[in-house]
Amino acid sequence: MEATGVTLDHEELFHLALQASSKGDHDKAIRYLKEGLAISPSAKFYYILGAQHAEIGMYERAVEEMAKALELDNTMDTARFQLGLLKMTMNDVEGARDTWSLLDEKGEGEPLRLFKAAILEAASGDFVKALDIAQQGIDANNENPALNVDMNNLIERWKTGLETDAGSVGSAEVVDSE
Repeated sequence: MEATGVTLDHEELFHLALQASSKGDHDKAIRYLKEGLAISPSAKFYYILGAQHAEIGMYERAVEEMAKALELDNTMDTARFQLGLLKMTMNDVEGARDTWSLLDEKGEGEPLRLFKAAILEAASGDFVKALDIAQQGIDANNENPALNVDMNNLIERWKTGLETDAGSVGSAEVVDSE
């Protein structure tokens, strides 16, 4: 964005995108992220861009961008988790399971591993087990409060599913956890 002939650098664009995202200004966030990607592709830019596209319902594009983030940084576990959530949202349980398989290498008490296990249990119809595992993940997650909010929302849906015996997994929204 060149208002005065001065070009913003990569980090400035990233922080401006995060600020716009936190205000719900997806248009501005996406513009900053795309400008930053034009300067230098990076996993964190693709990850946040994917989250923005998921927020506005462009799931196919979000999947591509999360996958690109993982291509650039295979250790980005939050992107891996969010990519699995996107696949679950799109009713691709096997795709989510495959995406999440590397999370099994994490410690047993690691929140992302617990959250994915809870979601897969719910998808198989075992809401009681899903609720227990999800709560363990929330209790263990001190680093990403926004993800705990989303998991608590899923827990409420699962409880409703138990009460009504409707038995379906609600879709989860992608969280900007950067």
